[in-house]
Amino acid sequence: MKKRVLLFALLAGLSLQSAEARDLSETLKSLAPSLMTSRHVPGLQIVVFRPGRELALSFGTTGETDVTDDTLFFTGELSTALLPLLLEEEMRKETLSIREGFTTHDQALLIYARFQESIHRPGNLIQMSVDRRRGPLRGKEIFEGLNVDRAFLLNLYHSVSGLPPSRSGIASSAIDPAILSKSLAADETPYSRIAFSSEGMQLLLDYLASVRGQTIEEMLSQTMRNQGMKNSLIVSGSPESYEKLLEKASDGYTSEERPVKIRHPHIVYPGIYGMVSNARDVATLLKELAGRAATTSEEGREDLPFGSYFTYDPSLGGVSGPFHARRLCSAKDEALVVYEQSSRFPGFASYVLFSPDGRGMALLANADDMALLHRLSERILLDLFTECSPPENDRLQANGEWNATLLSWFGGDATRLEAYLHKIEGTYRPEGILPRKRENFAFMGDVRVRLNSEHRLEIAGFYDREIPIFLVPDTEPFVFKATGRAAMSGWKVKFIEQKEGEGMNIVGFYTDQVAYQRVMWGDSIWGRIVGFAFTIFVFALLVLLIYLRKRNYIKSGQNG
Repeated sequence: MKKRVLLFALLAGLSLQSAEARDLSETLKSLAPSLMTSRHVPGLQIVVFRPGRELALSFGTTGETDVTDDTLFFTGELSTALLPLLLEEEMRKETLSIREGFTTHDQALLIYARFQESIHRPGNLIQMSVDRRRGPLRGKEIFEGLNVDRAFLLNLYHSVSGLPPSRSGIASSAIDPAILSKSLAADETPYSRIAFSSEGMQLLLDYLASVRGQTIEEMLSQTMRNQGMKNSLIVSGSPESYEKLLEKASDGYTSEERPVKIRHPHIVYPGIYGMVSNARDVATLLKELAGRAATTSEEGREDLPFGSYFTYDPSLGGVSGPFHARRLCSAKDEALVVYEQSSRFPGFASYVLFSPDGRGMALLANADDMALLHRLSERILLDLFTECSPPENDRLQANGEWNATLLSWFGGDATRLEAYLHKIEGTYRPEGILPRKRENFAFMGDVRVRLNSEHRLEIAGFYDREIPIFLVPDTEPFVFKATGRAAMSGWKVKFIEQKEGEGMNIVGFYTDQVAYQRVMWGDSIWGRIVGFAFTIFVFALLVLLIYLRKRNYIKSGQNG
């Protein structure tokens, strides 16, 4: 009798899982084509997986060919997910010790400086829309340039010594110690300001390949084969040198009403941008990483460079290796954490997510439209993680009642809450996203934060056709979560207060990847446009007055 009950329960569970899979499949078959039409995305691949099951769907076209499960897409920076597997392989063979790799701080610093100079030397420029500076970077430019460079240094030293950089006694004959100490003093906690550095990834891959006596392409290709990624490739160099290898690869397109094919770029960083794969192969990699995340011991985690790939710590700013760690909800009194990565490549976009218990998704598009992938991912999350409640209402006040989580930050004092919301309204500008020579154009990225008439706290840029992002209170005090139809969805947002006189003033806010500084409205893109329009109006008015005055003068002269 007991065996029959167990068999019945097993069959019922399988039937329920099959029904859930069918429901999600039907939903995506309706939702995905609709979004692709409205967002002008030609082709899309979706793989959703749970332990023991996988759902794979393909939509659209590339040129005159239908996109299938075997079609290959450029995946942007998803190849960075191979690093923990590479490190583990070398450590298992006992041919590599990260601490032996960089024996001294001076050596590590010198390697980094030489690497920076080599990649920016004329004739060896990265031919993508990332950074087109010419000439070698030196001293001050290296350490006070982009925030990701500073973050790489912090992470590198943290991995070498296990100590905060400011306690490491750093000095180097190759670099000005004063500039170095100023850069490292920006923040002692790895990952607290900015995301994983792509250039740091390339440096590590170069080092690992030299240990193996291979090229980066050979090393990564071997690792992918070991993980069962049978269709994936690593390409590099000019399009002419690698396009002949891509018979089953999709073209990349602009996300416009009439998509335009984008020519493949010259790939200088094969370890970062060179992976060409499909959603099935990417899902295979994610499943392997999920298994490592679930089984890696604390000691094993500490052996990995850049801290742990598979832990979540709010002090790390939500970043874990090349992934962003996001806490979805509190299930059974434990924080449910997923690891995700969004990535772009000219004409392509990709989004991946996995949890240590073996659930996840891989979404690939042949147009650079991250907003579409995030909208699909939010819908898939509802089916993957049923223990989490639906997304919280983005209204901070409903029926005259303030959001309970938000109100708790102020001890139930609605007056203080309203004053706080009034303070955070304003215009903000992203920091460190442009080289210093182009900082005059940073105003193009300005965003405006305001509480609208429906009591939604919204963030929008000047070029947004609709309000794509709203902020809702997160589980951590004074931290908001971005939710909506843009790549920022899921990020954590924390506003920064600074004492001014007898009170506190908001001077900016941090997100998982970009810091924003508050700017006066007159200096914002909105203020500049209004000022420019007013100047044109005044100029036109002056011209008109001069014309009328001259005309009246001529008439009076004729009458006289």
